[in-house]
Amino acid sequence: MLPSLGRWQLRHLSIASLSYWAALAVVKLTPAFIGGWKVTPDGQHGSISATLGDGTLLKVTTLRDAAVIWSGAVSLATLALWVAGPPLVLWFFWLIAASRTRRDARNAPAELGSGDVMPLYQPGRVRGEVPVSRRDARR
Repeated sequence: MLPSLGRWQLRHLSIASLSYWAALAVVKLTPAFIGGWKVTPDGQHGSISATLGDGTLLKVTTLRDAAVIWSGAVSLATLALWVAGPPLVLWFFWLIAASRTRRDARNAPAELGSGDVMPLYQPGRVRGEVPVSRRDARR
């Protein structure tokens, strides 16, 4: 199970980003690969063309016997948002959550660790004396 977002490390962010990009590639490029696969068998006549320009970053068209099997185009802004948008948003929220986690850790009492309980009554102690460290609290 993954830790909370504030406790993620760089490897968690990297794995999340790579997983997102792999899923994006599968979802967006599978129809293009299927169209290309239909053109490549022996005995088939077809072509695959890719062009740059006209306000689009990339336009790909797959033809078989002069009929369009698959066509797709994407603009530069859309491609940039698909590729960089979600990982940058995740990184931004991770920075916020990590800074809150560090701030909460700084504000926690230093002499007590997680699960440690300092008793209210300690026999043999001078009244009003406050332990300074965990070692002093155990005496």
